[in-house]
Amino acid sequence: MVGVSAMGVVVLILLSLCCLISGKAAEFSEISQLLELKNAIVDHHNMLSTWKSSNPNHCSWFGITCNSHGMVSELRIPGGNFVHSGSCLSSKYSDLALHGSEIVRDCSSLKKGRFLGGKLSNVIGKFSELRVLSFPFNEFRGELPNGVWGLTKLEVIDIEGNSITANLSTINFNNLKNLQVFNLGFNKLFGEIPNSLSECEALSLLNLAGNQIEGYVPDFLGNFVKLKGINLSSNQFIGSLPDEFWNNCHVLEHVDFSSNFLTGKIPKSFGNCSNLRTMLLFSNGFSGVLPFELTNLQMLEVLDVSRNRISGILDEKLPVRCMRVFDVSRNLMFGSIPDFINPCHLNISRHSDPVAKYLSHLTYKTRVETRLPFSRFTPAMIHDFSDNNFTGPIPLLPMISRTGKKIDYAFLAGGNKLSSGLFRENPFKKLS
Repeated sequence: MVGVSAMGVVVLILLSLCCLISGKAAEFSEISQLLELKNAIVDHHNMLSTWKSSNPNHCSWFGITCNSHGMVSELRIPGGNFVHSGSCLSSKYSDLALHGSEIVRDCSSLKKGRFLGGKLSNVIGKFSELRVLSFPFNEFRGELPNGVWGLTKLEVIDIEGNSITANLSTINFNNLKNLQVFNLGFNKLFGEIPNSLSECEALSLLNLAGNQIEGYVPDFLGNFVKLKGINLSSNQFIGSLPDEFWNNCHVLEHVDFSSNFLTGKIPKSFGNCSNLRTMLLFSNGFSGVLPFELTNLQMLEVLDVSRNRISGILDEKLPVRCMRVFDVSRNLMFGSIPDFINPCHLNISRHSDPVAKYLSHLTYKTRVETRLPFSRFTPAMIHDFSDNNFTGPIPLLPMISRTGKKIDYAFLAGGNKLSSGLFRENPFKKLS
């Protein structure tokens, strides 16, 4: 019995030694792989100065996070290259792509002009424990390494604002079933969205804005029940959105399909998205009327359908009083501008405020080409009905009543056939 017990102890010791040696070997292997990755990167600003063999604790290197076993689980190295960036200096509503996600940008903390370049090495595919791959606002070029698409534990791919060139159609997402964030906005992607993306059922944020992606918007995007934000703006999508597109969108907060070549009617199923806060469809070829179902969206703060071919009248039940931005300009709408009867108790705050993020980028101008004097320190609201065929008197200003604080408010209705000088009653009485 003693001999058997002694033998068991020896076996346990040997197993422990094997595990220790194996763990150390894995660490040394990852150090070698990280140095190989560094060698392929152009680092003019010495951002990777801690990545060196004389510092064997690779988990302390800049941009590296390890799991409890000492294996690399996160690669996060944001750059300061804002030339292509969507979330810092780009289009009118670009910050919405990331609002509400775990990778909200605080661009003020990034050091402008400091970024990495070159190509990403295939060695990335060897980090088997990698959950987060995040290199936004750098100047990486070329294709993403094929090994990335085999990293089964990946939850975040965030390489926005680089110069990545890839045919999206050829990417196989079948192994990325844990993917939650796919952010390749403002790169040089082309091709079509592949059907294999439908395997990423955990997806909560999809940002492909600012690329050259074409084809139809696939139906399966409406089936992602965990999706909170989707931005496909500034691409070359064509065709219409099926009416049942958003039947499973109860957590969806942000939609941006602007600046494409989409046509047809705006789907009624948007009315199912009860938590929708921003809906950006401007600069397309949508026609028909604004669906009545949009009156269900009591959480909606931003609705921009400008620069389309939308006709018909505005429903007075639309929650315009609650909206910080309501823009139907440059369409074919007619009838009177209603008073909008839905009450609103929206609490205007600059904390967690999607509107405040991009008000500084607004390009609205008055009829005399004077930029509207919005303050960075005051909440703002913009309701734009201009360049349609609206008639009748000017309505009550469709604002939130008794906000309890000073706000900047713009009501734009030029380019219509409104009755000059005629008001139904004092249009400012709701502000008192």
